[in-house]
This record gives sequence, structure tokens and C-alpha cells, in this order.
Amino acid sequence: MTRIVEVERASAEDVDHILGWLKQEYDEDGEGFWNNRQMIRDALDDPDELWVIRKDGEAVAFQLGEHAADIMSVRKDCRRMGMGQALFEASLQRAMGNDVNVFEGQCEPTGSLDFWQRMGFKRYHDPQRPHDVMVRYILPRSFDLPVDARRVPVVIGFYPEAALDDDRVFAIDEYHLEGA
Repeated sequence: MTRIVEVERASAEDVDHILGWLKQEYDEDGEGFWNNRQMIRDALDDPDELWVIRKDGEAVAFQLGEHAADIMSVRKDCRRMGMGQALFEASLQRAMGNDVNVFEGQCEPTGSLDFWQRMGFKRYHDPQRPHDVMVRYILPRSFDLPVDARRVPVVIGFYPEAALDDDRVFAIDEYHLEGA
């Protein structure tokens, strides 16, 4: 039986729960997002910035970021239950509705790379951040082309920010398609 997971906007009480388990995880193994506690608290100022999944009335997973996950974490005892995927899918739906085309992120901890790759993200190298594990997801888009318009090949390239200052920087990814 598949359990339906609800992704909802966070409340102040949710933030208290989140900070409680983030602190506990940090005290136990020195990992997690405890050092981002002020950013998590501040996210309550924007109703579309902090999203949670609750279990038994308590926040056990969260995503900071309206679309892409600036930070995303699931409480250790609730991992591998589909909550991370549910948070990603909800953010994908919000992004599609708001015409967002690209998600970018840094895998921190680096062990989260496997999860992001399962979600469809591709790893890339950013010359300005050579030691970080960077990922990108291009949101699927399609547009109806006029039937009678002349077709032309189109290449859409995605570049790291360094390309703004250096024309020797190559595209991270390219998509070859047909336009009109």
C-alpha cells in the first residue's frame, strides 16, 4: 500500500521541530544543516520559501527554496521512505507552473549525489567552484510549433556563470532540437 505524502508550507512550530532534529544530528555526528539554522528561521518570512512533510503532526522533512532545493533534508529515522522524492516532485510542479527552466545545486553532503542523480540531475564541473559537487536539472518543456512554419535546427546551451567573463568556458550541457 502506497502512503500519500503531503508537502505543505511550513509553520513556526515546524521550524522548531526541524531545528530540534538538526541540532541532534549535528551533536551526534557533526553533519547536517544546523549551521544554516538562521536561514531556515528567516525562510518563514516568505510563505513560498519553506516546505515540510509532517509525520504524526511533526515536521520530519523540509525543503528551503520555492523551486530548487537550496537546502533539503529528511530526518534520519525517516529516510528511504520517499520523502525526499516527494519534496523534489512538489518543487518540480511549482517550478513548471512558474516557468522555471533549470534547477542547480551543490551536493552537501557529497553523499547526496546519488539521490540527486536518481531524481534526474546531472553532475557538472563549475570552474569557479572546482571542489564542490555541482548538479543541474533541465526541466522538461515542449512547445507546439506552427504546422506551416519552416523548421530550423536549434542548439540550447547551458553555461556556468564563469562564461560571462571568459569566452573560453564551454557549455555544461547542450540540447539539440527543432524550432520554427
